[in-house]
Amino acid sequence: RPLSVALRQGSTQAPGLLREDELIALMDKNGIGTDATIAGHIQNIQTRNYAVKENGVFRPTKLGLALYEGYSGVQFESDFHPTRPQLRALMEKDITVVSLGGRERSRQDVVRDCLVMMRSVYERSRAQWCRVEEAIQRHFGTQPGGASGAAQRLVSASGPRAIMPCPVRTCAGTLTLRCTRDGNRRFLGCTKYPRCRSSLHVPHFVADVEVLD
Repeated sequence: RPLSVALRQGSTQAPGLLREDELIALMDKNGIGTDATIAGHIQNIQTRNYAVKENGVFRPTKLGLALYEGYSGVQFESDFHPTRPQLRALMEKDITVVSLGGRERSRQDVVRDCLVMMRSVYERSRAQWCRVEEAIQRHFGTQPGGASGAAQRLVSASGPRAIMPCPVRTCAGTLTLRCTRDGNRRFLGCTKYPRCRSSLHVPHFVADVEVLD
């Protein structure tokens, strides 16, 4: 029978960061990469500044966290979400079948299906890019400071973009392309807000706005 009882104060702890061998095991378990390509995948996430290797473990960067959180907020039509392993695993499975000379699927079939899936991901991401913008702003703010070159380009691209002068004659502001707080739609808002409340609605199916004349 128990000889003593002790109460200890604590809180739920996040899982530890992954070592390289643990990352490789997870990639292998989820069907991502082969013996010839896994090293390249791991190098890519470091080259693109999504993660850095410190003291034997991989630590996500601000850029990596921002992109993960942003894309996690995008509602995709299919079950294949870019932040989960299924999409990449399916592509690699089909590519392996073709490389081994399997007759189940031709090279043209695999390329066509991959393009269809990736086009769907791209179109949904672009339509809901506000989600990614918000995540980037949360992690970097309006001034990325010492962020990497890739992060600076993303932050700069994500900020409100000037479209046209404010139509209010007494206002010297500029209408910029902005997102609603819920991230579900875009609109043109004046840089002099709240003094100037001039705005223009942008239909949900519009992915970008450009003044041609």
